[in-house]
Formats: sequence, structure tokens, C-alpha cells
Amino acid sequence: MTTPPLRSKAAFSLVEVTLAMGIASFAMLAIFGLLPAGLMSNQASTQQTLATNIATSVVNDLQQVPSNSAIAASSGTLSSVSSQYGIDVSKTYASSAPLRFYVDQSGALQPTASTARYVVSLTLAQPPAGSRQATKGAVTFGWPAAAANPVDHVSVFLALDRN
Repeated sequence: MTTPPLRSKAAFSLVEVTLAMGIASFAMLAIFGLLPAGLMSNQASTQQTLATNIATSVVNDLQQVPSNSAIAASSGTLSSVSSQYGIDVSKTYASSAPLRFYVDQSGALQPTASTARYVVSLTLAQPPAGSRQATKGAVTFGWPAAAANPVDHVSVFLALDRN
């Protein structure tokens, strides 16, 4: 009696399958290793975008304050204090003693660092009396607000025409 000949079937050997799985595992390990860096970069980008938007709001608030000549002509009805953040732009806030206040993620003022997301430091340098120079300053947002030394920050420089 004769046995029928065995037909060969096309298939992968165990060695080939093991090698392919090893290569795929190595690639997946590299991809998973990059995941935390990507998440941290995304979070930092979100924080910087929020801080920049709020910084724009602070600068716009300072720009809405009437000029010195308009305040003088108003007979006391206009003020040099910004409406949204209550910043007196007629004062000098030196870099050694900046004006500090706290805001949340929407830009609303907060009473303490524990309820805020950002600490805002404002410096303003008044021009010499009688000159027609701009009031120069900087707004720096640091986060987290409760940290002694903020982890990251965004700075915006400004020049206000107060003449």
C-alpha cells in the first residue's frame, strides 16, 4: 500500500513569527517611550497658549486707560486705573518690586495663589516728567501660581502711549 504524497503548504515557520514579533515589540516600545514626552509637550503648549491669551487681555486692559492729557482734561472724571485688573498705570513698578497678582485659567482675578493658575508680575517704568516717551513695561505669567519658583513662564513686553 502506498501513502499519498504530502503536499507542501506555504506558511511561516516558528522562527520567522518569533523574529517578526520581536521587531514589532521593539518598535512599539520605542513609540510608547515617546508618549510621555509628547503629552508633556502638549500640556506645556496649552499652558503657554492660555498665558499668552491672558497676557493679551492684560495689555489690552492697560491700553484702554485714558492718557494723562485726557485725565487732566476730564476734571477728575477719568482715572489712571485699569478697569478689569485695577492696575494704576501712573505708578512705577520696578523689576525689583513688581506688582504681583493672581489669575485663573480664564483670566479672572484670584485672591490667593492657592485658587489661581498663574502668578502675574507687572513692571512699569514711567518716562521722565515732561517727555513724550512711552511708558515701558513687561507682563510675566508664571505657573503654577502656588510654586515658590514657577516651572515655566511667558513674558510680554509693552509700551503705552500715555501722552
